[in-house]
Amino acid sequence: MNFWNVKQPQNTPHIQVKHQFVASPKYRIYVEGGIEAQLRDRLERGSFVYTPYLGVAYAVAQLDYLGSCQPEPVTEKEFSVNSILPWVEDDVNPELNIMATGGVFSELVPFWLTEERALGESIKVVYSAKAG
Repeated sequence: MNFWNVKQPQNTPHIQVKHQFVASPKYRIYVEGGIEAQLRDRLERGSFVYTPYLGVAYAVAQLDYLGSCQPEPVTEKEFSVNSILPWVEDDVNPELNIMATGGVFSELVPFWLTEERALGESIKVVYSAKAG
């Protein structure tokens, strides 16, 4: 990408910086708790305090609010999940059917931030390789 050299424009007015972009990224975000009602109102109206972006100012995000849903208890022994699952390193994790899922990925993701916007905690999650 070509950028204006604002630090030393007398030397060279432009600088080239290598960038990599993910084409048409899509993220699904789930929220539960105290901030949920306020966030839902802003998402429904498309009204934000700050412009949503994907890490850098020139990568403005387009947000599509899909709606809300109620959690449902799972009572069956086998069930399908179309979401990410927190993965705790102990014996309470569900058994995964790798053949039925077509593969599983795991990631370490931010779980919550402090009021100063610092990372409070990360958790390991798993999700199907077949994004839907």
